[in-house]
Amino acid sequence: MAQTESSLSNDTSSTRQDVDIETSEKGPHVEAYPESRILSPVSETEYPEGGREAWLVVVGGWFGLFCTFGLVTCVGVFLEYYQTDPLVDYSPSAISWITSLQVFFQVGGSAVWGRVYDSYGPRWLLLIGAPVYVLGIMMLSLSTQYYQILLSQALLSSMGSGAVFTASLTSTTSWFRKKRGTVFGIVNSGSSAGGIAKASGVSSDLVPYLLPLINGISLIGRLTAGALADLIGQFNCMLIITAFTGILTLVLWIPGSQSTGAIMAYAVAFGYGSGGYVSIFPGCVGQISPIEEIGTRIGLASLVNAFGALTGSPLGGALISDKNGGGNSFMGLQLFCGCTMIASVFAYGTARYLQAGFKWARV
Repeated sequence: MAQTESSLSNDTSSTRQDVDIETSEKGPHVEAYPESRILSPVSETEYPEGGREAWLVVVGGWFGLFCTFGLVTCVGVFLEYYQTDPLVDYSPSAISWITSLQVFFQVGGSAVWGRVYDSYGPRWLLLIGAPVYVLGIMMLSLSTQYYQILLSQALLSSMGSGAVFTASLTSTTSWFRKKRGTVFGIVNSGSSAGGIAKASGVSSDLVPYLLPLINGISLIGRLTAGALADLIGQFNCMLIITAFTGILTLVLWIPGSQSTGAIMAYAVAFGYGSGGYVSIFPGCVGQISPIEEIGTRIGLASLVNAFGALTGSPLGGALISDKNGGGNSFMGLQLFCGCTMIASVFAYGTARYLQAGFKWARV
């Protein structure tokens, strides 16, 4: 009898353990398989992948980048105006710091705004950023001195536009994953459209027309590269885009510097490549990031990009040399641009290798 009770007790205990194991695996209050979260940085999150609200976010993001980053894509128009009218007594290098700081604070500010987005969502970014951005543009219209233009354009307006830019770009990541490349392409095309609209109505010379041309082709690059990234992988597409742009910079821009046709062809190629890069860049970060940290990570990656924007124009001005008063030579600038683009190929190639090695995979 005692043996029977002991047997029943063991069976009951075994059954209870089975039930406990099953409950711990399926119950809503117990975290199962914590090791899987360590192996994969991206948590299993369900995305709507469409619907009215999702596509309204895309439309809102497009207009947000049209107004903010679109201004950044045509800073050359501002530089030309400043050099010929209000800041004619300043050197091109000094003037370039205005637009360099503008891009730096707008893009680099994403490191702060991204964290705010992760904590509170996009609403506060838009409520704060939009009025500050508009105020900065209004103050710029009244500015006539160097320090006034610097404060209004490089600091005030860029702080507000950075908040709107972060909210517009990052909000789409909560609604799409499989179509993320395509969606990023659509949203980023807003900045190209803004660059076209804000760069029109300038001089009839060839050079001013290159900016609208680059932005127009960039719009196509952002749309098609994003769709291609969804098919073959974000990092695979990024490698193709960066290699394409870097090689053409070295083999087309440098030899064809004195040819109008070659310069126009390079403007088309660079516009497509630069548009593709801007479109795919946030997708690469999002692919290896959990949804609850995606704003912070895109912000930190943008901060790294911002240092390039901060130093790019001053470095470019320093690399352009005057050959004994016979005109400027752009060879140093062209080589620097081409080599840095090729260096980015190796950087993204390393990131891809860490995920899939040398084997072909949709990464």
